[in-house]
Amino acid sequence: MKKKIFNVLLSICTIATMIIPVNFNASEESKKEITFAWNCGGDICANILNVERFIEANNYRTNYIKSEQLLDGGKVFKASDATSYGKDKGNFHTQFFVFEGTKIANIKAKGTWEDLDVALHEDWDFKNSVKPIDPCGGNDGPSSVVHNGDRDFRLVVYDTDYQPIEFDVDPSTYTYYLGNWDPIFTNPVYDVSKTTEAKPMDYTTYLLENKLVLSGEEITSVKALNVPAKAVTITSVDNIFTIKFNSNFYSKVTFELTNRAGKKFYLRVNRSFVDVDTSRNMNPLDESGKKEAYAVFTYPSNTNYSDYDVIATITTSEGTTTKILEASNVEVMNVESRVEEGKVFDAGVKLKKSYYALGMTKDVQSVNITVTKKDATKGTTYGGTFGGNGEGIELDLTYAKRMFEAPR
Repeated sequence: MKKKIFNVLLSICTIATMIIPVNFNASEESKKEITFAWNCGGDICANILNVERFIEANNYRTNYIKSEQLLDGGKVFKASDATSYGKDKGNFHTQFFVFEGTKIANIKAKGTWEDLDVALHEDWDFKNSVKPIDPCGGNDGPSSVVHNGDRDFRLVVYDTDYQPIEFDVDPSTYTYYLGNWDPIFTNPVYDVSKTTEAKPMDYTTYLLENKLVLSGEEITSVKALNVPAKAVTITSVDNIFTIKFNSNFYSKVTFELTNRAGKKFYLRVNRSFVDVDTSRNMNPLDESGKKEAYAVFTYPSNTNYSDYDVIATITTSEGTTTKILEASNVEVMNVESRVEEGKVFDAGVKLKKSYYALGMTKDVQSVNITVTKKDATKGTTYGGTFGGNGEGIELDLTYAKRMFEAPR
């Protein structure tokens, strides 16, 4: 079968590289008034803030504002009550920002939040007039709402119990560097407040990368919970913690973080090498426009897709089948040829991606992906998995299933 390569258009959003709540002494020229609007029980609340604009290349400054500063009459915005883009991707986020020059009256004139939501989707003139800024790469947490804007400003609205941790996203720190770690795409700061061992904050790394570096101004210790003592080594210097994974067998590890006050928080590191992608929404080899979802396999750039078998176990109402998937559009993005001004894109440094059509239907209930060496299951002895504990990775099909209900 002829292999086809995607030309992928990426929406680039600039994100803060170092995010620590501080007060910036920005020049007056860089400060602009923006409007922050949110849902007040179906009504529209709004407030005006001064924020710093993104001016210089690679200058990812972030504004930090306590939620109690955002109020409209007696109604105060609460980050923990917000349903934002990052917390519920099925709905339009319930707060948004608009650029300077827009009057609050123009927004409130829409009447109800539902009417405002409709206008932002259907009224092109209104949407153009208010210029709403959708979040991009913002990692909303239990006590924070993050809007990184689209190259113009960045803002974190946080409650008093906000507990941030930051991951080191410098490519020189790692052997393998995932493309979506680049701060131009994803905010490296996460909110671990209100986490528990049963419900930790999830962070995805690459399976073959044995290092992860994180920091937290208030964090004093980090401890691995669900693995043998020798499976993970943790060292620290001045609240910067380096986690070294001594085995690829342990693909999910939970960590307990303790702050100066003795309060504990929880982080689960998912060491992955395969994901599901529904953004293409069709099979590029099928001219009928059939909707499709893909398993995305990330592997070292010094190897080829043909060195591996990507095996899917697909469960439907009629039972379970296992099949080796074909890379229908192989070696889509070799990032090493796309390094621009120190930035990394797509798969990552020393990594490549290939996409495998899953053959999705409405009836698919679950998909488990295992990657082995080529023909590992065909010999008299088992040839070995790509990595991990051999159980494979269960793909989250929530959005893939929604895809089949959405109109073309």
